[in-house]
Amino acid sequence: MVIKDIRRTFIEDFCVRAIQCNAQYEGRYLLGTSLARPVIARAQMQVALEEGCKYSCIEFIKASAKGDS
Repeated sequence: MVIKDIRRTFIEDFCVRAIQCNAQYEGRYLLGTSLARPVIARAQMQVALEEGCKYSCIEFIKASAKGDS
C-alpha cells in the first residue's frame, strides 16, 4: 500500500483556481469531489509508473478514473 500526501498539489493546482473563478455546480454546490478526482488519478499514475506497472495496469487505472470499470 502506498499513501501519498497530495494535499499541497490539490490546493495549489486545483482549489486556488476554483476559488478564483468562483467555481460552483448549478450555482450553489462546491466542486470538492470533482476537483479531487484528477489529483488522485495523477497520483495513482505516478505510483504505478514508479512501481513498474505494466500497460494493462495503467489502462485499468485510466478506466477507473473515468468511471468505466
